[in-house]
Amino acid sequence: MLFILQFLLISESDYLMKLLVTGASGNIGTVLKSRLQENDIPFIGVDITNQNSNNNNFFQLDITNENELQEKKSVFDNIDTLVHLASKIDTGSDVTNKGIQSIDVNIKGTLNLLEHLPSLKNILFTSTYMVYGIPKQNPITENYVVEPHTVYGASKIITEKYLQVYAAKRGIDVTIFRYMGIYGLMSHYASQAIHIFIKLIADGKNPIIYGDGLQRRNHLFIDDAIDAILIWLNNKNPGVFNIGGKDSPTNLDLISMISKKMNKKIQPIFKESQQHDFVSDITLADTILHFQPKTGIDDGLSNTIKKFLEQKHS
Repeated sequence: MLFILQFLLISESDYLMKLLVTGASGNIGTVLKSRLQENDIPFIGVDITNQNSNNNNFFQLDITNENELQEKKSVFDNIDTLVHLASKIDTGSDVTNKGIQSIDVNIKGTLNLLEHLPSLKNILFTSTYMVYGIPKQNPITENYVVEPHTVYGASKIITEKYLQVYAAKRGIDVTIFRYMGIYGLMSHYASQAIHIFIKLIADGKNPIIYGDGLQRRNHLFIDDAIDAILIWLNNKNPGVFNIGGKDSPTNLDLISMISKKMNKKIQPIFKESQQHDFVSDITLADTILHFQPKTGIDDGLSNTIKKFLEQKHS
């Protein structure tokens, strides 16, 4: 599948813009884009799909195609900071099936892009907690062994390693955010546990819990995920950082809280399955980046439910 990107056209007076954001029209990128605009931070945005067809300042290109990248040389030559959000999320596919798209987009797209950014000085790459695989202890620090068990996680860790080698050879500072599962997104309410629970409970359906429902995760609210990026843009401290949420609720906690907030009496359906806690240690992000999540799970769920209902009735 072609890696189609769109990005913001800039006038001659705007060629001093040096920040490139890939994935600027995706779930995370859409929120980041708004926050950058609110803070008057100029940037060039790129994305895998065209969500801004009504905006005359956007165009498309395929970054797996070196000729197309070369055609935009005058734009890319000035970029010194890259926030790389764009990726193909395909967590369940096998390498021999659709999983190959994760490899093509996440790795090949990244390599091609870097080769066309000659002035690059700083890279922020958004990775995932899934690079750790199934944890044998909690909380998980950045020094924990990486043993991904999905194609998506594997493609992310390969990209991490390549970026580190590439950056060292070119004298570029690289920062990697290993995000926990992000909730409170603008769309795709079937892509993450909290969103799945909200959608099912809103429809009066019983959510499925695999295992006993007592496993904990420090889910990350979207506003905190964006705050971490904005903080990094101010200090650009390099390193590998876990970026996780403030609280670590169980799935049973989540279902109980969502049901209460939506005035529903819903009981989950349990299915036997081996599950595990996954709590990321964010001490390093606090110490080096001075990042601390602000949104607790109670407020985060209320905000996410509000967004969901607004979209459902719009």
